Amino acid sequence: MFKTLVDNFNLLAEASKTEEFPVYPHDYKGNISKPQFIKYMVVFNNTDRLAYSGNARVIPGRIVLSIFYPSGNGQTVPVNKTASLLQIFETKTVIEGLQTDLASLQFMGRDPDNKTLSRADLTIPFNYYGD
Repeated sequence: MFKTLVDNFNLLAEASKTEEFPVYPHDYKGNISKPQFIKYMVVFNNTDRLAYSGNARVIPGRIVLSIFYPSGNGQTVPVNKTASLLQIFETKTVIEGLQTDLASLQFMGRDPDNKTLSRADLTIPFNYYGD
């Protein structure tokens, strides 16, 4: 079940390579040529909770979308990108069994690896109902 979920996010990343904000896995080490991009991470929590029906487990987690953008441009770029991402992810059933909740945006400041970039993290909590 986890592989299916992560594979769906990998497809999102592959489909976005030519977009204004290409998407990469959080551990991507290759060359990124665009001045603004997104790195994503899916984090699962351990749980033994059962769903209301009692037949499936509830697995909570978080989708973290780190938005990288040129420093010195204020917060407009990540706020505008977040608005479009929320239309896709916030309080939705993304795939069967995956329900997202209200998201939050945190401004992380300059990227320690590349001082020309700043970073904002969009965190989207979810519950996955599966076996």
